[in-house]
Amino acid sequence: MAASDDVAHLMRRAGFGATASEVAAMSAMSIPQIVAQLVDDVVTPPDTNPPAFFSDPNFQEWEYDYKLQQWWLDRMATSPKPLQEKLTLFWHGHLCSQNSKVGDAKLMYDQNKLFRDAGMGNFRSLIHTMSIQPAMLHYLDNAYNTAGDANENFARELMELFTLGVNQYSQADVAAAARAWTGYNVDDNDRKQFVFYPNRHDTGPEVFMGQSRSWTGPGIIDFLLTENTGTKMVAAKFIVKKLWTFFAYPSPAQNIIDELAQVFYNNDLEMKPLLTALFNRAEFYSNAAKQGLVRSPTEWIASIMKYTGYQATELNPQWSMPDMGQQLFEPPNVAGWKSNQYWLNASALWERCDFVANSVINHMFNWNNDPNVNTTIRDTLNTIIGSNSPNRFVDAVDYALVSFGIFNVSPNTRRCLVAAVTRQWHNGWDQRAWANLVMLVVLSPEFNLS
Repeated sequence: MAASDDVAHLMRRAGFGATASEVAAMSAMSIPQIVAQLVDDVVTPPDTNPPAFFSDPNFQEWEYDYKLQQWWLDRMATSPKPLQEKLTLFWHGHLCSQNSKVGDAKLMYDQNKLFRDAGMGNFRSLIHTMSIQPAMLHYLDNAYNTAGDANENFARELMELFTLGVNQYSQADVAAAARAWTGYNVDDNDRKQFVFYPNRHDTGPEVFMGQSRSWTGPGIIDFLLTENTGTKMVAAKFIVKKLWTFFAYPSPAQNIIDELAQVFYNNDLEMKPLLTALFNRAEFYSNAAKQGLVRSPTEWIASIMKYTGYQATELNPQWSMPDMGQQLFEPPNVAGWKSNQYWLNASALWERCDFVANSVINHMFNWNNDPNVNTTIRDTLNTIIGSNSPNRFVDAVDYALVSFGIFNVSPNTRRCLVAAVTRQWHNGWDQRAWANLVMLVVLSPEFNLS
């Protein structure tokens, strides 16, 4: 049987949290059994038909953009395959495109669908498909890359940010790769479609990483991730470090990187065995891991939606997320979002406060002294007023914490929450004390930690 604290931690990292009943049910299994279930769920082909709003011609492009953000947040909060959405979020921050440049929410959806469908498959195959999707072609300027005027943007980022990391190639390699990618464009008559134009392709030969050939764009990927065993291992270590930083904590020890990279390499860059090994490592359940990450705005909001049951159309988080520092489909640059301290600044944290107060709490209570049907609010209030026990404020705090997936709270946080609700109740704020308690729980250090 798995320890409930380990299960809760795994579900925060491999998804967006778990309820008390979900944790209890999974605790009857071992960690390897839970991990196998999570990973196998992802491999099952997902049902990702295009959202219905794309068929409505009355929306403007900015409306498609915001509706797409809402659609994805709803999937994160409700999907029975949480790792699928969490891994899609990882690839969204690693293989970045910005809709402000792409200019088409449907193309961004297509890329998002690729990450969901293929993100647990073979890394090399994912890179191949991503490279010729119109969203990436437009974003990194390969859409009109032509022989005689090769654009180096995609060729550089393919190596530096997507596969190998910095200082693993030369400028001459970038130039050769850029020529190899000429002709891999979008259709002149339809910017939404990929097409290869042989007459625009530089047939070379060029020298790339010491090899003189008539290179093609896909041939560059195969050389880096298959033929050249040195760069294949470099890529394995690069991706492992990024994944560990996303799922566990920053700056992993070298032996963690080396051992997981060997698993990745030995399995020909298949993601399933890599993540299985990652989630089963003892270090993943260490105190360093459990206290190692701050929830990004996306993770934080998706978790609130999971625990409250509210949909994005009710909370409209897309209006608040830019000021929190993370707007979906709009990474700050091709390197994606940073983590931890990146989210901890006064303006971003204030926006979290404002979102809870003006969106979440307003939907939990209609401010006419009548609790809404939301069970978290109703039962927290009933815990306070339904008992004369001197422990009723403690009981209310404990109920609110568990309702938001916090099963291991520090003594200081618990003491502060109890003091706050007790003081407000006795000072005549009885009809607001429970609402403020819920707000403080969602803003607590424990809920802001992933």
